[in-house]
Amino acid sequence: MKVMASIILVAAFSTLGTPYVYGEDPTDAFVGTWVLETFQNGSDTPKDFTATKEPREILLITGPHFIYGRLSPSTNKLVELRQCGKLLHRKESNTYEEHIEAGNKNMIGKVYPFTLKFDQNKRLIKERNLTTGINAGKKQRQVWVRFDEVLTNAQQGSSTLGDKLIGLKKAYDAGALTEKEYQQQKAKLLDQK
Repeated sequence: MKVMASIILVAAFSTLGTPYVYGEDPTDAFVGTWVLETFQNGSDTPKDFTATKEPREILLITGPHFIYGRLSPSTNKLVELRQCGKLLHRKESNTYEEHIEAGNKNMIGKVYPFTLKFDQNKRLIKERNLTTGINAGKKQRQVWVRFDEVLTNAQQGSSTLGDKLIGLKKAYDAGALTEKEYQQQKAKLLDQK
């Protein structure tokens, strides 16, 4: 019993003063489902994913954990789970670290420091300084938009009420909307007839 108590005490002391925070920290502001809008390395021309037909990256942030996947633009369904890990907030520098735990085998165990912030349009901005390869020394900048905005924009671009209702049903089937949200959006569309 004494041995067990001392082990727990040592573990408790070893975590004191750690500069990382789990939960109830600034990462909570970023919780949600985000879809990649633009991607840029250094001063290269940003790649815009808003009108692309290729699957777009999707980022699900649930506090300290995150999941990357790919979203099909034609179905608005998650078609691939790429990697997942922990998002750690570093208090003294107000940056974050991405600890890769699964997905691409070459990336497991890697740590990527970056900053997270919002722009004036409430887009999520993720920036990191690249340290290896041909892009070493450049800043990588990704702009993410909330999934529900992507869905709304897709619905507004539909030409008929039927198209909008089909898009809404697909989003509901993909799990992007709750039953209540689905019924509310459906009622709004039907009221606009």
